[in-house]
Amino acid sequence: ELEEILDNVIIKTRAVVIPVEEIEAWLLSDPSALKKAMRLTKLPKKIHNPETITSPKEYLQKLVRSHSKNKIRVYVNTSDNSQIAKATNINQIQNCCPSFEKFRVFVTEAISK
Repeated sequence: ELEEILDNVIIKTRAVVIPVEEIEAWLLSDPSALKKAMRLTKLPKKIHNPETITSPKEYLQKLVRSHSKNKIRVYVNTSDNSQIAKATNINQIQNCCPSFEKFRVFVTEAISK
């Protein structure tokens, strides 16, 4: 997917930065997006600083399982992260996750060169 996208980019110098641990913490910042993307039966509680959660991927797995009620829903980061990201309001991430701002600035500056 990334290679296809980058084929159409006219910028000569480019880099793809993929956060490893932070991305699941960032995805935890928007409960509405989690409910929608994962088709949860109830809205998760708002986490005011998701970046402080140890092992956010495992936390997300447990959250999805516990908010699915009788419908057994399994969180699979390789496929579900993109769905959650599409539903996420970027302002929610910016408000809850200080490291996201650094990432956003980095990407914005790289794109504008």
